[in-house]
Amino acid sequence: MKKADREKYHASYGRHNELSKEPNLLKGILVCRDCGRLMQLRRDNSGVKLDPPRMYYRYVCPTYQNLKEKGCTKKHLNKKEAELAVGEAVRLHIKLFLDSRKALDGLNRTEQAGRINDGYQKEISEACRRKKKAQQRAAALYNDYADGILNESDYLYAKQKYLDEAAAAEQRISELQEMQKKYNKGCTKGSRLETMAGQYMDFDVLTDEIVHAFIEKIYVHSDKSLEICFRFHDELEELIQTVGERKGEICRTETDM
Repeated sequence: MKKADREKYHASYGRHNELSKEPNLLKGILVCRDCGRLMQLRRDNSGVKLDPPRMYYRYVCPTYQNLKEKGCTKKHLNKKEAELAVGEAVRLHIKLFLDSRKALDGLNRTEQAGRINDGYQKEISEACRRKKKAQQRAAALYNDYADGILNESDYLYAKQKYLDEAAAAEQRISELQEMQKKYNKGCTKGSRLETMAGQYMDFDVLTDEIVHAFIEKIYVHSDKSLEICFRFHDELEELIQTVGERKGEICRTETDM
């Protein structure tokens, strides 16, 4: 900074401190997509001569502020407009989750969904019964062998046969449990996202608490568009996927009836 500019800066420093100051709601998460540095909140004093005086705030890329085009592309965001956009994105994110949750709850209450889930449980129970029966038969063979009813060759053959049946039943149990787990994914109540969505579903004013609860990073592109990376996005994606799969399963069940 040149000496004249430095003197001008120090002379004006603090001159407008009596004007209202704004909280930095996006501090630590608003990132320049080009250089990777955190955007900074700067005051714009261009409105101090108005009646009444006004103070404007902008989020700016510090690399561009210091080095201009040599360091990064020019980008700045009006604070109010940026935070309005982020607030609307959070509201839509919450709505999408709650609507998807409601849709899944409705699908799970249908008769078709109940039959599908009951079918998995019945198959698992039947496979468990087959496994237990095969294991009991394999164990009982030794008494027949000891009593001379079976020779060694027949005993070993029959024992292996029942052990293979038990192993096949165990494999089927694992497959069915995995299918049931997949069927019920996204159905668990009390997830982190569900808790937050319920807590903030009717918020009026965006706060830093809400911002940091839902958002991990916000990237600012050279065209000033925002790329918002939400926390717990995997929970929402799994829920939406489950709703789609559940609809397809129910439709297939209705077609087969």
